[in-house]
Amino acid sequence: MLRFLETWTGVAEPHISAWRREVCGDLTAAFALSQTPTAFPTGLPDTARLVSEADAEKSLPAATAPASSSTPPQETGSRPAIPLGYRFDTTSWTDPATGRLWFKTVNSGSLGGGFTAYTVNHRAYAAWPYTCATGSSISDYFSALTYGGGPYDVDLHGPDGYLRGFQGDVRTWSDSTKGHPEAYVTDAGDGRQLTLGLANSGGAAVTFTLPDGSTRSVAAGGSWQGTLSADSDGRYDLTVTADTGDGFARRFAGRLYP
Repeated sequence: MLRFLETWTGVAEPHISAWRREVCGDLTAAFALSQTPTAFPTGLPDTARLVSEADAEKSLPAATAPASSSTPPQETGSRPAIPLGYRFDTTSWTDPATGRLWFKTVNSGSLGGGFTAYTVNHRAYAAWPYTCATGSSISDYFSALTYGGGPYDVDLHGPDGYLRGFQGDVRTWSDSTKGHPEAYVTDAGDGRQLTLGLANSGGAAVTFTLPDGSTRSVAAGGSWQGTLSADSDGRYDLTVTADTGDGFARRFAGRLYP
């Protein structure tokens, strides 16, 4: 609200911290100021008639609950959205020497964002907050071998529904005879597509299962690139798995803007 008042009045607010300016908007994106104003409607209803009908309802019997009912379904589609300046790309990798899973998120958009990583399974619940400023990046690791015995299940949440989920087992990477899968996506910048990257740095081929149910085999030491599509509103929620038998999965969810 302070940023909105500052923008609206032109009076600088010295008490807004640099961090808050980075992660909090000024609410102006909630207004479609660039669109043609809608004229005030004509032919408004007769309010006297509406008052009369409302008064008549007082004589109606008390309402009774129906004998049976069903939960109302959610409407299809999503609300129209004014394009926001969020654009994040997250990659991950495993360090077998330390038994750690790493992630790195790069911000190439015009807005900063707050992120939180959560443990889901295999270890005691914990959460880590981050701030990814415009033009910068955040990176951290999870000691899966130390605290979970090898398996990991971690979710990284960001603004506007951004989610990256990491599942697998770091012990797989300690065996050079096995496949070492990794998957990531990057924003293509057109508001509709993601570039999917698959990699296998291990000693055996890996078969990945893509979100549409198709499979892609990546040879030992090989890689592959393809594309994934968001829906008509730019939203996506896609998961890639691998046949390594260790529960490997990478989930990608969020919204794309042109």
